[in-house]
Order: sequence, then C-alpha cells, then structure tokens
Amino acid sequence: NINFDGKKTSVSETFGTYIRRLRLKNNIGQRELAKQIGVAPSYLNDMEKNKRTAPRQDLIKNISNILKQI
Repeated sequence: NINFDGKKTSVSETFGTYIRRLRLKNNIGQRELAKQIGVAPSYLNDMEKNKRTAPRQDLIKNISNILKQI
C-alpha cells in the first residue's frame, strides 16, 4: 500500500483507517473534512469505518490535497 506521500503503509491498514489516522493527526473533525470535500459526514464516517469502498479518484485527490495542506 502507498500513502499520499508515496511512502508505504502497513499492509493491514485500509483506505478508511488511513484517512482517519491522517485526519486525527491533523486535528480535523469529520464534519469539517466532509464539508471541505463536499460529502455528507455520514459518507465520510462510513468510509473511515470501511463500510464503503474507496471513493472516486477525484474525491481521493481532494482528500489528499486537504490533508496535506494542514
């Protein structure tokens, strides 16, 4: 697995847990991130809990840009 910085992540870490870890590391709430990426907080919550598959590529890029700027 490769993260946003091009570094390898734990094989057991899913997309959702990776996003959650970055979000918490940067002290940003789910509602705030959801608003910034243009999705419902429940959608982001489901992503983080692996109840949804990884989102569209454009949404992944948007998440990456936001979490890298913080």
